[in-house]
Amino acid sequence: MIGTHSVKAIDATIKQSGISAEIKEAHNPNLISSQTVRMRRKFFAIPANAATMKQYLEECRAMPGSDMVSTPILPNITSGKVKQILLPYAGSYVSASPVGSCGLLYELFNRIKEKELPHFKWTIQPNPASLGNYGESVMLQRGVMRHFARLRKNYSESKWSGDYVQLNVRLERCVINAGMMATGFPAITAFGGMAHALERATGDQVDFAISVNKTSWHSGVPKIINTRVVKEPKPAYYSAEMLGSFYLTIIFRSSGSLASLASESKKLTRIAGGVVFNSTVSVHYNDTPPTGAYINDSSPDIETDDYYNPYSDTLGMAMSRYQHEPYTSIIQSGFSFLEEPKERPLTRNGFPHAWCEPVFCLINTGALTEKSFWRRYEQKGGVFWHGYLS
Repeated sequence: MIGTHSVKAIDATIKQSGISAEIKEAHNPNLISSQTVRMRRKFFAIPANAATMKQYLEECRAMPGSDMVSTPILPNITSGKVKQILLPYAGSYVSASPVGSCGLLYELFNRIKEKELPHFKWTIQPNPASLGNYGESVMLQRGVMRHFARLRKNYSESKWSGDYVQLNVRLERCVINAGMMATGFPAITAFGGMAHALERATGDQVDFAISVNKTSWHSGVPKIINTRVVKEPKPAYYSAEMLGSFYLTIIFRSSGSLASLASESKKLTRIAGGVVFNSTVSVHYNDTPPTGAYINDSSPDIETDDYYNPYSDTLGMAMSRYQHEPYTSIIQSGFSFLEEPKERPLTRNGFPHAWCEPVFCLINTGALTEKSFWRRYEQKGGVFWHGYLS
């Protein structure tokens, strides 16, 4: 088919047809998505397998030059490998399946090369004969994606004081390439799941701030032992995910009892997909959190008419900041729906389902401020996390 979003872009074993759709509702114009970026291409050939690639390539080249999706194509779920995330929405939950925009990933791949920016090179498929299974965009990129590289740490004294719960923790095997545009740290949306679990347990609003103390990661997930190599068996790797380990300080503040929040924080066994080790929890009143490299929401700083920015869109601005300002990167901070949630077969827990696109925001690391505290916001057409008061 000819489409805009592909589930198979990083894992060709998923037996799921592509999607042709646009973000349904306008979101914050300072966020990075296919809605706020001028893409050189929007439509790509997304075949079910490499055998039909030639047919769809010819159809794609014969298409008129319109950038509009005339008839949205949003299929039912046909593969158990399709990710489904439960998002709080409209007083209930939505089973959301994030899927990357081929045009946005292709734009990022080309712009990083054109501006010669430092980046992380992620090889999805090293075998040229198999590239067609991943779709046209990955084939044009020769099986490689280019990402914003790992976040640099800027340790600074905190500029905020108040009442809070402090969690010091070591996390193992966190997914660090969520959203397919930045590598090196889990998505804010993943930590948002942790905060929502605490909100459900305490019944109170919970904001969180994250200080990155120490990181280590590798570029593949050990999957099986490759016994085909007789002399020296080696582990095979699943390249659709990258895992990392972190030492973090997480600061919680709540609209309710800190003692209750601290008690529930001690029960956390997984955070951002990683396993919790060596956690310590303490309650502080009218105190200043420790010095650290806190992740701050910088999305309000995006100005698309900035003189550094030749592309005049949110991705161009983020790349200019990334190039000229240390300690700056992007991170996945929300999901924007490609459709209204609807009933579908094979959805998680029977909740309404929606295909959605990961949305990113500009961040930096530094002192703890109000913009370091992340909070979930719901709006028509999506769920997002923003730095408090940003």
